[in-house]
Amino acid sequence: MINIVSRQELWHPLSVHLPIVFLLSATVLSIVLLCLKKNQWYIFIKYTLIFLLTSGTAFLWLSFYTGNQAYGPVVRTICYPSLLKTHLYWAYVTCYSFSAISLFAVIGLFVPWLQRKIMIAFIAVGCVLASACLCYTGHLGGTLVYEHGAGVNPKARDCAED
Repeated sequence: MINIVSRQELWHPLSVHLPIVFLLSATVLSIVLLCLKKNQWYIFIKYTLIFLLTSGTAFLWLSFYTGNQAYGPVVRTICYPSLLKTHLYWAYVTCYSFSAISLFAVIGLFVPWLQRKIMIAFIAVGCVLASACLCYTGHLGGTLVYEHGAGVNPKARDCAED
């Protein structure tokens, strides 16, 4: 049985998938909201979008923290630490992008002149761009795990066999 408490690198894959679902769903809802006229569904989708954005961003920072905790154990076991640094860089970009969009969406709830279609368009464009960063970060993370054994092979390997 795997001892998950002592192996810090195992917490990251457990925490990373929920924010991916929340934030990609928020991106889809922001695009739907652009095409929708104001009715009862518009208000429901708008508040659901803000909930998914803010909670997804909070969970994204949690997964960023667990990723930083896993950095030390993982960097010693893979042959391409530059790939891990690239993954970390794009995680920074993704976290800060979604944080800015979430902050703008929450401020838009309280500032009347921001409650227009232009705000929704700004959020939708921002979500699409930040989701592209999220997908690229996820691609790098998948490459680290499935091609280089990051986090799943705790022993150092001979890099000559790659």
